[in-house]
Amino acid sequence: MSTQKRNIWLDNVKGFLIICVVAGHFLESGIDYHSNMCKSLFLFIYSFHMPLFVFASGLMCEHAIQTKERFCKKLANFAGLYVLLKLLIFPFQRLTSPGLTFSLVKTDGVPWYLFAMCVFYTCAYLLRHVDKRKTLAIAVLAALLAGYDNGIGDVFAFSRCLVFFPWFVLGWMCNVDKLEYQLHRLVMQILAPVTVLAFFIICRLNIDSFYIFRRFFTGRSSYEALLDDAGEVGILFRLSAYMITFIIGVCILSIIPRHKIFHLDALGKESMSIYFFHRPVLFYLEYVETYPFLYQHFHGWANILWLIIAIILVIILAQPLFEKPFKIYNAWIQQRVHVS
Repeated sequence: MSTQKRNIWLDNVKGFLIICVVAGHFLESGIDYHSNMCKSLFLFIYSFHMPLFVFASGLMCEHAIQTKERFCKKLANFAGLYVLLKLLIFPFQRLTSPGLTFSLVKTDGVPWYLFAMCVFYTCAYLLRHVDKRKTLAIAVLAALLAGYDNGIGDVFAFSRCLVFFPWFVLGWMCNVDKLEYQLHRLVMQILAPVTVLAFFIICRLNIDSFYIFRRFFTGRSSYEALLDDAGEVGILFRLSAYMITFIIGVCILSIIPRHKIFHLDALGKESMSIYFFHRPVLFYLEYVETYPFLYQHFHGWANILWLIIAIILVIILAQPLFEKPFKIYNAWIQQRVHVS
């Protein structure tokens, strides 16, 4: 069985992004307490973190679809993880929503990414002989038009699949080594930090007017649901969101170093275990009202302490204890899935 040599920069990217995923979910709890800092950080993170995660998955797509057996194993892996994560988080969701019923169809939480990967890898395998530029153009057009359909939503993550698929195709089109080289040229190293800092300042100073982009970045709703009576101009907002994500995403990728730093590459290697287990823990922390406790007793320090808890959780979930189930599961998939 062939294996891919790990790319330190790509592992660093995934490590940084999984920190952003966990931090973003933690910050969402603080938003309910009208914290503008939480809202600003949340909007900043959501402008790039999931598009870049999907983009990174696209970068690694080509190897997985070179043969039918590799594709089937990858598909079985993601499909199984999707079902397992839905089963894992359901009891924790019931803590705060006692009337909730279990459904594999509605994907409104973290499992959506795993389901989307099933869809994206299947599309890539079926379209592997089609010009990727045409695939990207059609994907962008479909995403822009999808917002006009009020029936598109969380059922099978249909809206998110359409909105995020262009980022997967864009990653699929890129060569990792060439991309890494271009992003780390001197001019990018100078412009990228300045651009990211400027965007964060804009988010911080204009959060009330800019916060409308929050739900465009998540890609879950129709234009009418997002903009009420102004839904007809939703396509302009989605285009703007895509442009912001592209610019900030390129800058973030440029800033992330090519060498090992702060064990980011280790977090990247274990990103699935962190992604898989962090949400049940957060559901429980929400159930016992951890953030309200911090807010009540520490006020302005509550956000910092809440983010420290998020970082500690990331470090804990990156330990071998949480990685082992995925190694066992992946080995089982490799043994069980065979295509003649």
